[in-house]
Amino acid sequence: GYLEFNYVCNVILSAPLDAPVEECLKWCVVLIGLYVVCNPNNQQRLHWGGGGEGQTLLSKLSSMPFQYFCDPSKKEVLFPTLIVACLDNETNKAAIEEDLNPELLACFLREKMRAVESGGEG
Repeated sequence: GYLEFNYVCNVILSAPLDAPVEECLKWCVVLIGLYVVCNPNNQQRLHWGGGGEGQTLLSKLSSMPFQYFCDPSKKEVLFPTLIVACLDNETNKAAIEEDLNPELLACFLREKMRAVESGGEG
């Protein structure tokens, strides 16, 4: 169920970064994106588990290590997940805005749209 999913994702997102964890982290972020895309109930579940123990999955995603906001290959993993987490969800959008400037995501989308319009892969 979701509690197990949440627990595993929290463990992975909280682990110190090294080569094996980094690959697992990448796929965890992608999985979270697939879990919430076009699913408002799952988007809301990103707020669960923040209680006294720490951050929610959403806040962990929006406060990932700096390289996930600079390195193009890491942005390709994180940004789509953040975007689908916020799509048509004002609560998630407001929560993410506490940790990062939403213009980063808007700029990423504009770049992808330009690439698609010019015949690139995006």
